[in-house]
Amino acid sequence: MLDWIFFAETSVRWAILKTLDGLFSKGIRLGPLRSFRDRNEIFKNKSEIISETDLFKFYGKENHIKTFISGKVDYLPACHFISPAESKSKRITLRWNDEKRILSRKVSSFTEPLLDDLRKSGKKRNHLFDGEPFCINKIEFHDNEISITFSRCSYFDSLRTHFSPDIILEGTTLRRKLLNDSHQLPQLGSEDLTWHMGVVGMTETSDNKLIFQLRSRFVANRPNSISASFSGTIEGNDLLELESDQDGLNRIIQSLNRECLKELGVHFYDKKSPPIFLGGIREYYRLGFPDFYFYSHIEKSSTSITKEALMAEERSEFHKLIFFDFNSRAFLENPRTYRSAFDSSVKKIADELRRRGNITAIIGISLLYEELIRQSDN
Repeated sequence: MLDWIFFAETSVRWAILKTLDGLFSKGIRLGPLRSFRDRNEIFKNKSEIISETDLFKFYGKENHIKTFISGKVDYLPACHFISPAESKSKRITLRWNDEKRILSRKVSSFTEPLLDDLRKSGKKRNHLFDGEPFCINKIEFHDNEISITFSRCSYFDSLRTHFSPDIILEGTTLRRKLLNDSHQLPQLGSEDLTWHMGVVGMTETSDNKLIFQLRSRFVANRPNSISASFSGTIEGNDLLELESDQDGLNRIIQSLNRECLKELGVHFYDKKSPPIFLGGIREYYRLGFPDFYFYSHIEKSSTSITKEALMAEERSEFHKLIFFDFNSRAFLENPRTYRSAFDSSVKKIADELRRRGNITAIIGISLLYEELIRQSDN
């Protein structure tokens, strides 16, 4: 096995990695997902090429997410930190910590060259700046409650850690520095990382099409790839007057609604169809970066959303919207009749994501498929 492969040109790396996929990949069947595709292009340092097989080896004791889209059991390089079942049996509450989160001294020192690159790039690119997104400071599991404590962190700290774990510095990478004998991800909330947390929306239209974005080449993360309907992070206004006794998932849904309005120009959900929680997910490529995934079916057509998105505040984040036939409602209303057609639609989406999708989109469609299959069985 080749542990270190360096390629200067993305096109050359892509051609070689396509071959390596056939030779070495024994992980998920949904397609080649390599760290160079998922990271931003701000940093000039070379990266170690990490395969799904490597990730499953590094984090072998984690409970990998199963997916059945291919017709058999496959695994995704991700795991739950909150499952949909847990969210139904345990109340999720949110708390606030005023102290800004900082990286541990060893990680901050190791990634200092990347911080310098970010600061220089920020002076040249108006769209790149060091904001203060919310992060998970601590998460506690009790018999009837999951308590999440939030604080603020540096966006640049996230970019130089979670989003760039395989960049080579001092002859190694951050991922390898944080590996231990437990074969697990770093503990969620540990001091070595920011745990800047994200929200991901999977949205179906009134004409039964699932929305994806072809991301712009100008975004900091995963440019030029097909991603979920929209994604973002929790911001300050989402948690105004935060109290510990409030429903945490409902507050997180408000951040999804804001992100959907900013990117697509429409609300994330209708009163008739409340959103469905698909899980709190930790992604291996990003060292266990936490995302909350949700699904919604909205009463807006694909044509209407395309028009609304033209005027959206963050329209520049994607090149165009892509709509795939999905027809989940017909399937749920009559699973026996429409199961074959539904599976065929999902397979077409997975085939396209195999070619151009990023891991966010693949996790999203996999979680959604499993949730809808569960609903159809009840």
